[in-house]
Amino acid sequence: MFAPRRNRKPSSIRRQLHAHTIGIGHNGGPPLSDVWLEYTWRKASKKAWKTPDKLILDRRLARAEALGMTYREYVLEILERGRNL
Repeated sequence: MFAPRRNRKPSSIRRQLHAHTIGIGHNGGPPLSDVWLEYTWRKASKKAWKTPDKLILDRRLARAEALGMTYREYVLEILERGRNL
């Protein structure tokens, strides 16, 4: 099968070695994946909560009142389910 790895370093030592080999100009900031996720989340949230046309707004508000919900609760349900109630 496979030969055992004898020269394998513990993970803590590997992390320390990697931390010292980061290139010049690296500021040690957060991983870009977190930054990208935050950016896309903020952009999608802004798009989802954009004020709709007046006719759509009036219809949603009337439907929310008929169901005994606030406008925000009604819109959250639309966003969760992907369809009107």
